[in-house]
Amino acid sequence: MNTYAEEVAIYEANLDYDDDNDVAKAKLYKNAILWLLRATPEEAWHGSQRTKESMHLQDELKRVRSWLSTNDPNATRTQSQSRVVYKDLRGFRE
Repeated sequence: MNTYAEEVAIYEANLDYDDDNDVAKAKLYKNAILWLLRATPEEAWHGSQRTKESMHLQDELKRVRSWLSTNDPNATRTQSQSRVVYKDLRGFRE
């Protein structure tokens, strides 16, 4: 189990996954974001203002998931991304 500081270090070390075009870095980055989201309160009060603490992390998670869906060769494709091949069976039992 990593500490908060260790997860922040992993997050920061892998910020450049897209510049490096590195799928492994992107996966580490995504996992760090997921960990940080679990450890970050949904909302917090700063003085008299209420803020959404996890908003930035949610945006980063969407961005890294989108990047992985197009750059990870092992990514699970959704139905709209799948290619359907129809076999020609004419004359099969003739």
